[in-house]
Amino acid sequence: MKDNANHYFLVCCKCGHVGKRRFIPLVFPIRARDRLEADARGRAHPGVKHDNRTAVLWIKAATVEEYRQARIELYKDVYWQCLERGSLLLADRIVREQQRPKKESSKKDTRQFRFKKSKVAEDEIRDYVIRKYRVAV
Repeated sequence: MKDNANHYFLVCCKCGHVGKRRFIPLVFPIRARDRLEADARGRAHPGVKHDNRTAVLWIKAATVEEYRQARIELYKDVYWQCLERGSLLLADRIVREQQRPKKESSKKDTRQFRFKKSKVAEDEIRDYVIRKYRVAV
């Protein structure tokens, strides 16, 4: 028998049109069957940075009271109530994403990649010739 019972979750998502690599974290109270459905519903909310693969910061199971309290807090939130988000002064709530350090590339890495690429191409050509002409090379 399928478990159709709805559970309560608090989903924190990256929201806002506040610039690249910047966001406003908002907690959405969501009813869902499991964490995956809660994740999908959180991403589908308006204002969430949908294209960002890390749009959901965290998901937490909640009780009914926590769910109701989070709903009240969300509807009282200035960002959520405003129709013109450009007119809000939310500078104190904007968070910058942490950037991962970039790997220093070197000539050695490039040479190794090209050598591996040419080796793979040679192997594919050899396999093709063997299959097509049934010749032992």
